[in-house]
Amino acid sequence: MIEDDGQLPSENQEAIREHALETQRELQVKFIESSWRLTQHNFISNAGGAVAVLGYMGASNAGGWAVYPLLLFALGIISSTVEVRALLSTYACLYEATSDVLERILGRSFGLNDTKLDTKGSNVAGNVNKYASYLSQTSFIVGVLVGGYFYVCAV
Repeated sequence: MIEDDGQLPSENQEAIREHALETQRELQVKFIESSWRLTQHNFISNAGGAVAVLGYMGASNAGGWAVYPLLLFALGIISSTVEVRALLSTYACLYEATSDVLERILGRSFGLNDTKLDTKGSNVAGNVNKYASYLSQTSFIVGVLVGGYFYVCAV
């Protein structure tokens, strides 16, 4: 049970510590992998679109219309780099929050009220990451549509 001072019994603290460490590792790895793959996808998609437009401009007598999709893909690349920076900042905040909890667990000052992570610092970085991702994806889609429209109209 719970001792009078609000602390967990010492015989349960080691099992809780091991479970918390393993859960922390698993969650961080899943979060990092999924976020990184999305960011990488956004960057590669926009970079591929820019390369395709540049290749088309070099191989044909494309008018000035090809600049518009190229600018949209460039905007997508720039927002992907902002997304990477915000993602790294989110990782840092998450690491600090989990390290703080682990420090309390290891210091044996982990009570029942200490189960929530303080992730306030990652909220801003997370929002920047989210909206940069939206901008990057939207830039790619609009770039493809604008490029396709002008290509059909030019031919």
